[in-house]
Amino acid sequence: MKEILVTEPQLFSNFSCIGNACKEHCCSHWKIVFDKKTVSRYLNSDNIEVRNIASSAIEVTKQNINNWGYVKLDQKTGACPFLSSSNLCTVHSNLGAKALSTTCSTYPRQTRYYQNERQHTLNLSCPQVSKLLIIDPNAMSFKQQSQLQSKFYDAPVIDFSAKLVQLLCLNILNSGLGRVEEQLYVIVKLSMLVEKMSVIKDENVHKVMEYYEQLVSDLSNGQVTLELNNLRVRNDIKANLISAVYGYFKASTSVRGRAVLSHYLQGLSEYCEFQNNSQIFSPEKVLFVDLYWEKYCKPWFNENDSVLRNIVSYKFWQSEYPQKNGRNILSNLYLIVAEYYFLKVLFAIGAHQAKGLNNEIIVDVLYSFHSLSQHSPVASENFHRMIAAINLNDDLSLIHLLK
Repeated sequence: MKEILVTEPQLFSNFSCIGNACKEHCCSHWKIVFDKKTVSRYLNSDNIEVRNIASSAIEVTKQNINNWGYVKLDQKTGACPFLSSSNLCTVHSNLGAKALSTTCSTYPRQTRYYQNERQHTLNLSCPQVSKLLIIDPNAMSFKQQSQLQSKFYDAPVIDFSAKLVQLLCLNILNSGLGRVEEQLYVIVKLSMLVEKMSVIKDENVHKVMEYYEQLVSDLSNGQVTLELNNLRVRNDIKANLISAVYGYFKASTSVRGRAVLSHYLQGLSEYCEFQNNSQIFSPEKVLFVDLYWEKYCKPWFNENDSVLRNIVSYKFWQSEYPQKNGRNILSNLYLIVAEYYFLKVLFAIGAHQAKGLNNEIIVDVLYSFHSLSQHSPVASENFHRMIAAINLNDDLSLIHLLK
């Protein structure tokens, strides 16, 4: 027997689908692909209701075993035809959970496999996941357990260097020391050292740990706060990011989450006065965002200090930072910080619209943002490619987004 390590955040352990109580159902406005077995099961089902719906609702494409067909959504409502009038799945109701396709039975859950480890995570495009992330201060605390199975997974061996760096970053974020921006600044400095090493060999582990301890000390004694306070403000960098992300979402073809996100994007356009509706954000208008943040958001987050920490910790876990994906470590960190900054912008706009911040605004921003940026590997890669294109080969410009 082989020993497998299973790692998951409390967020994953606590999640369960709330069905028709969900504020934006996952069975609407998203293309749902079925594998060959599922297509056959529904088209030939003994249950008349399921079979009748399947005969008109499934477009058989036979692209490959895992993509044998897809569901034709209702042209008026965008809903899956298997969704009943009470917003419950007809397949689930008549045939049980085991009859669901892989997509339907797993979303928003995701699993990463390594040779002797399995990691669990969730997609924030689900409103309930976003809600659990912000209401539970311990949502991003982790638990590990060992399981025995007959053989290891047919998957890569986990990278020790990457796992160590991710662990140190999560420890910094959960240290309780400093603001999230200061913690991210510390992670930038740690990442710069790691990037120079390329691979953390045994003889370098001590060096990394020694520097990590020094950085935590600097975070504790106020040195990091001083350094950030002395950093020159670059509102042009912030403005360029806001313009690019705003333009990306305005042009996105995704439907689910769009109406909710558009409410905040429209607020951004109105309150910060895009020039002639050209989607060009003036650096001077960053002051509006800063004003809304200081007035409405900062006091709220001071009282709910786990929320931003959980959001950023989720990003480090979800992205497998500092993952090897063709980008260097600082480029991957830039992507995390850029997303974090734009989320803060939307929080500030939402708070200004409502004259106060609350959980509902946070959840709406989180799930709608990730519905358009994270719902599929292609969407995620396109979004990250857009962000990477605006940093002008200067990954360290991310520091200015922490001011």
